Amino acid sequence: MSARQNANEKLEDWADRVLSLACKAFRDLPDNYMYTQAIWKICQGCSDKEAGQHGATARPTSVEAAIDQIKWFQHNHTAIFGKPTGRRDPTPNQDEPSYDYDSDLAVHAIGKTDTKSELSKQMETLLEKMTAMEALHKQEIGDLKQQFQKTTAGKTVSLHRMKSSQQPNHLASKPTSKVIANNGVTEIIGKITSVNHHLKGAGDPYHLRN
Repeated sequence: MSARQNANEKLEDWADRVLSLACKAFRDLPDNYMYTQAIWKICQGCSDKEAGQHGATARPTSVEAAIDQIKWFQHNHTAIFGKPTGRRDPTPNQDEPSYDYDSDLAVHAIGKTDTKSELSKQMETLLEKMTAMEALHKQEIGDLKQQFQKTTAGKTVSLHRMKSSQQPNHLASKPTSKVIANNGVTEIIGKITSVNHHLKGAGDPYHLRN
């Protein structure tokens, strides 16, 4: 059923009309099913949308209970807010300002655009900061590498110097060995010369005569 409560139709008249339509539409079905569908339609087709929603949420089990729930909501709403709900006059009230839905949508659209622009700016700023931090990090790493290389090179030179100072001075000992060797050779040569001299003297006739 697609029927709706008319603007000037009372709630009780609307409920009776729904029951009449339900009896025709569900005459071949059980009465319980017909009443259940009629109760939901009374709430859903009510001209006061808020009151109808409240009535449907209360899950009434009879037509009378559905009517009571709708009226109870309307009574409380009027007592709290001071004006009835739902039953709007087809002719607009000149005292109440009209609401421009198109302008509201336009404002929301502009707000979303501004929000996107602001987010884009924030992302660009964040990327710039990250790029600058990355460059600074690379520079710091390069400086640390250079400092480490200098420190390592200095330690290597010091280590070579220390090893050189601990080794025996072979160069200094070599001249002494050469001197000793030369002295020995000279001594041997001197002895050989002396022997030759004596031999020559022994073979000389003048030496023999004397």
